[in-house]
Amino acid sequence: MRKLILVLLTVASINVFAQGKTLYHVEMVKPKIGQVTAFESAWKAHVAKFHKDDKRQVFEIMTGDRTGYYQLVDGPSSYADMDVERKDSKAHDLDYETTVAPKVEYQSGDYVYRFADTLSYNGNVQADKYSYSVYNVKLGKMPDLVAEVKRSMAVNTSIGSQNSSNAYFQLFAGSAPQLVLISNLKDGFKQLEQNYFAGMTDKFREAYIKMYSQQQWDKRSTLLSEITTSYENYLGKRRADLSSK
Repeated sequence: MRKLILVLLTVASINVFAQGKTLYHVEMVKPKIGQVTAFESAWKAHVAKFHKDDKRQVFEIMTGDRTGYYQLVDGPSSYADMDVERKDSKAHDLDYETTVAPKVEYQSGDYVYRFADTLSYNGNVQADKYSYSVYNVKLGKMPDLVAEVKRSMAVNTSIGSQNSSNAYFQLFAGSAPQLVLISNLKDGFKQLEQNYFAGMTDKFREAYIKMYSQQQWDKRSTLLSEITTSYENYLGKRRADLSSK
């Protein structure tokens, strides 16, 4: 059975063989119709048996075409960790195959993401609700997206923005490079209300133009259409009840 692994996403100069525990494995699953409660119960039991030390975090997608999907996340880890085989792998896999898998309609492959600290802003903010932006970038255009993320970070720093985000690169993406930015919504989804942080939208625009020019601000509005093949946004929340304790 494929390991229950998928990874989060980041932005920075890509070094696939970077050292340290910056990797996240991520898998996406969708329960069968009418089997959501059964899936959650089976998954909870599986986690209690096999993921006390080898922990899993679970996030539920709440909007868009993947509403009702679950992200099963393992990390942070390193490449060296990928060489380590769990001693109870046969029992683990058999338990998953016989108790959880029968309730699953769809299970993705194993995706690996590298956390990009240099492209994350105020990333230590703790939250249970999130806004995801997933960018599928044209070949050779990732530096343009990275540069814009860095400009936004500099502007947010200059105005003392309370926003928080973390960035992740998908590794081994081949001809389809991907960057994921996850906004940590400390106060919940109400942070998405227009002008929730009063006046900050205008402050951001004014500071951006002052730091980088009106021309660069105008270019910002068309950048994504020029450098991506597609991008999507969706909301999600952490399911503490389905995650390792």
